[in-house]
Amino acid sequence: MPKKITIDDLAAMIKKGFDQIDNRFDNNDKNHARFEKQLTIHDFKMAEMVHKADYYQLEERVEKLENKIGIK
Repeated sequence: MPKKITIDDLAAMIKKGFDQIDNRFDNNDKNHARFEKQLTIHDFKMAEMVHKADYYQLEERVEKLENKIGIK
């Protein structure tokens, strides 16, 4: 029988995800400041691709959580 997920469990999972995203934003800000004078159009296109990859990764993680707790 699968383990029942409580509201507290779900809240902890969501908090962990937001904490990871906060760390990514912090690292992104540091990297941006370091390279902002050297950016080209190509760099902006690559940055957009990374953001899309992050979006799809998060979307997949949310779907897994929803499936796990029986929302979908």
